[in-house]
Amino acid sequence: MREAIDLGLIPADMQKDYAKNITRAEFCRLTVVLLENIYETTIEDILSQRGVTPDKAVFTDTHDPDILAANALGIVFGDGKGIFNPHGEIKRGEAAAMLMRTASLTGEYHALPHVFDDASWFPAWARESAYAAYAYGIMVGDNMNRFHPVSFYTRQETYVTILRLYNTIKNGAREQESLYPMSAKNEEGIYLWGYINQNGTFVIEPKYTYASEWNGQYGIVSLPDEPDAYIVIDRDENLIIEVDDLRELIPEKVTEKTPPCFFGNTLYVGEYYKFLFSLPDGEWLTGDYKGGGARSFNDGIIRAFDGFSKRWYYLDRNGKTITSDEEWFWFGGDFYKGVAIVSKVAQSGETKYLLWSTDCEKKTIIIDSEKYIPQHGMAVGDLMVVSGPRSMDESYNFLPAQYGVIRADGIIILPADYEALSLTLGKQILARKNAAEPYSLFDETGKKIFEFNPDFDGELLFDSIGYYMFRSGDKMMTVISNTGTGMCNIEINQDASFRFISGLIQITESNGTCRYYTVAGNSIFHVE
Repeated sequence: MREAIDLGLIPADMQKDYAKNITRAEFCRLTVVLLENIYETTIEDILSQRGVTPDKAVFTDTHDPDILAANALGIVFGDGKGIFNPHGEIKRGEAAAMLMRTASLTGEYHALPHVFDDASWFPAWARESAYAAYAYGIMVGDNMNRFHPVSFYTRQETYVTILRLYNTIKNGAREQESLYPMSAKNEEGIYLWGYINQNGTFVIEPKYTYASEWNGQYGIVSLPDEPDAYIVIDRDENLIIEVDDLRELIPEKVTEKTPPCFFGNTLYVGEYYKFLFSLPDGEWLTGDYKGGGARSFNDGIIRAFDGFSKRWYYLDRNGKTITSDEEWFWFGGDFYKGVAIVSKVAQSGETKYLLWSTDCEKKTIIIDSEKYIPQHGMAVGDLMVVSGPRSMDESYNFLPAQYGVIRADGIIILPADYEALSLTLGKQILARKNAAEPYSLFDETGKKIFEFNPDFDGELLFDSIGYYMFRSGDKMMTVISNTGTGMCNIEINQDASFRFISGLIQITESNGTCRYYTVAGNSIFHVE
């Protein structure tokens, strides 16, 4: 902060109340001062050189010259009805957008996606700015991979990021390096795997039979002479741990060496993925998960199940329990935007369903047990899958169960009329009424936003940001947004596989060829 003050980036009357939230008017003032320092001239000269004239009548609630200048330069906008709200406080997602609009006046600042653990909180319009602010080290979030886009932004935080933006512009932009698994053909014509950066340059040379998604610190690889001997490496290819060494500690015989995977910084190891190992702590997690294991990783939280005690627990990305040692649940759904549906058994023996938040607030959920039967393990955020009462035909044979979705406040989102139904980790609903009807995607209010073609098999991939991907034909793959908007169609071979990697689309052919696309269908990373 002292450096920002010494550089003249912070006006004298704003060098106080550092814990106070920044206002929209104050932020505009700082961006004007920043531009004046960068160009070493007045804001009037900057506007004149760009042929821009502020509109003095654009807002009815302010005539502040700094606000009007920032608006004329495209840094800030009002509500479209003449209201700017100068005293309104700014949230981090808004700050990222304003900072990167300011940066764009001095050059191009683009970045590939970064999957934050709190990606569900991002407004769609803030994503690109947050990616760029993160990539260039201007706004980086916390050490748990959370950006906190809807948290308010303090003066102190603003001053620090204004200084970072100043240094980025004055000293030359330099992105933080992100890594992506990529294959390349060796001299023998065999495709091996390594890791490239965002420029398509191999940072870790292609010499591995297998390469996992990079988790930010580590990758999981295996060498050609031992393709099932998986190891965890860092960016310098230092050996962090040999997975076979971990398997020696597992008290059961492992016959199939499936590739481990990352849930944050926690390694998911073992046949059928039953064992959890914390890389930061270098030890197995507390609790006996080998009868169940981790079921999913959403909202930065691992949902873990002990198959012996039949209890559910929640862990953070480093494997730390986010509940007390005594806190466990008979049923646990996935977290979404900080809440999950759980159940406990009361002293009376009655099962109580609760909406549980990460700050340990619990709200009782009332379920009409005569109409609905909760489906254990099928809940995301405040939505839960239920079935209706089972009915019989004339021969007293049970008819297929019918499923629906209710919200924690008791509101019926979809009635129990669907033969096939599941919740996505984006808190949306994939369902069809019967085999003769196509699948549809519904939003969290029950509104149908997309209808799949009749050949859709129900396999829908989610990128943890806001996009879905599915095979839409023998030689076609389709991407849609969580609003149902079609993003792109990409031609693929019948035997090709595809998945999301760090917010991008990775397509791998049967011979090992690898291609990457953005969710808009643009081809990237052209590696020979």
